[in-house]
Amino acid sequence: MYGIDVVSISQNKNKKLWVKILKNIDFLACRDLETKDNFSFLPDNLSQKIHCFTDITFSLSDVSQTSDIIDDKTIIWCLANPFGHNEQQERYIDLINTFSEIINEHTDYKHVFIPFYKVSDTSFYKDIKKEVDKKVAFDLLEYDDFTRIRPLLKKAALCVCMRFHSLAFAIYENANFVTISYAPKMENLLKRVDDSDYVKYGVRESDNYHKVFDFDKQDLKKLIKERLISKKTCDATFLIKTASTGEELLLKWLTN
Repeated sequence: MYGIDVVSISQNKNKKLWVKILKNIDFLACRDLETKDNFSFLPDNLSQKIHCFTDITFSLSDVSQTSDIIDDKTIIWCLANPFGHNEQQERYIDLINTFSEIINEHTDYKHVFIPFYKVSDTSFYKDIKKEVDKKVAFDLLEYDDFTRIRPLLKKAALCVCMRFHSLAFAIYENANFVTISYAPKMENLLKRVDDSDYVKYGVRESDNYHKVFDFDKQDLKKLIKERLISKKTCDATFLIKTASTGEELLLKWLTN
């Protein structure tokens, strides 16, 4: 099993299930330290199968790419819609209004939306665009190969990262970014690059965690303004090295 993260393993039935899984696999590679810590209940012979690396994309090189769309007067938006179809419509509308309001405040920049989940994210983009002032450039940039789109992030003035891999890409490219964290996996990645400046979006308190999705609009506005004035980047060297070690283990297993 490769590249997983597990929020918690607390119930005995889940622990027994993981013991059974680990008895039948060669190794498990997780992408954050917190996941590895969740397996502390395992006996030594099974815990030795647990390896901690990072997201596998950190081990893959870019393909050189040019674009007239992205430059240092561009803000890239990699947003996620946390609500399902016809779910929490009032909150969804409020979220659309929040993002369109922030985009409308930055008329000196071009704005580009990159969908990471084509159907849901593109629909989200279209709904936001309806509320964006006509005089503000807000375009959609789709891609088929992330190694071609990833280098464009470092060309932008700022990347607003709400998708996990948009955050990973921004860190890899040493890009200027702001994070809206909707899940522990994003905060765990930020910890590994010592970045504590992010906006937290919701808390997993129940199965209906969408109901507590919310964030402070003013905090996000402030952080975006600060990062546009003073660029802040993260060093990905350790993550790239760690991912490469994981890649070596995976390739060795595949070729044996």
